[in-house]
Amino acid sequence: MGAVKAHKAPVNAVRSGPDIAVESRIPLPRKGLAEVNEGPFLYPFFANRDSEIARPATLFWGRDVAETITEQGKLAHMCRFLAHAPPGAVVEVGVYQGGSLARLAAHAGQRRVYGYDTFAGLPGAGPFDNCMRGGEFRASLEEATANLAGFPGARLVQGLYPATDLTEGPVALAHVDVDLYDSTYGAISHLWPLMAQGGRLYCDDALHHACEGATLACCRVAHERGRPFHVDREGPACFFPHCYFQF
Repeated sequence: MGAVKAHKAPVNAVRSGPDIAVESRIPLPRKGLAEVNEGPFLYPFFANRDSEIARPATLFWGRDVAETITEQGKLAHMCRFLAHAPPGAVVEVGVYQGGSLARLAAHAGQRRVYGYDTFAGLPGAGPFDNCMRGGEFRASLEEATANLAGFPGARLVQGLYPATDLTEGPVALAHVDVDLYDSTYGAISHLWPLMAQGGRLYCDDALHHACEGATLACCRVAHERGRPFHVDREGPACFFPHCYFQF
């Protein structure tokens, strides 16, 4: 996969080796993030841009939990936050096979844990989406349920979020991992008023070169809400920046 270098377009060289899981089925983007960076969307609303994006990556994907393609550094960020997060539920939108939700559930304590997914793959892509297509990342509800068997308190809900939202009470941590512009914008906008004071809403896909729609969705929310999104700098570095909104 390409890496984001400074605030220019991503490098389109595919790297390989023991430290990097190359998703070769995902094509290189048709256009670079430079088109976004030079436009009105990204950097007026992005905190600490230069030091964050230029930060070298030292930790990439791992496979030490149930099936997940979420970077281990990103999982570590969220689990670390949960240790001192305010009271409230844990919500993941975009469960896939349940690996990242299993890690969050393991660190959630007595918190309610909700996972939302179509379990039929991504819905149709729109004009702001550069790589992802409808039907990708398809996993069955049964598969995710099996991967979460050790966490009976985690509730999985099938359907297109946010129409399927059953979350009760404030949300301490939300993890939005839905890749596409419409899905990302819809999930973040719906979760926004549910977030607890001191909570965090993470977007896995923002600033990923294959998910330009998710980046634009976060920038639109930042503009509409008058609040920048940040990059988690605590703990392990990530191959791609790990963005969140702080409440």
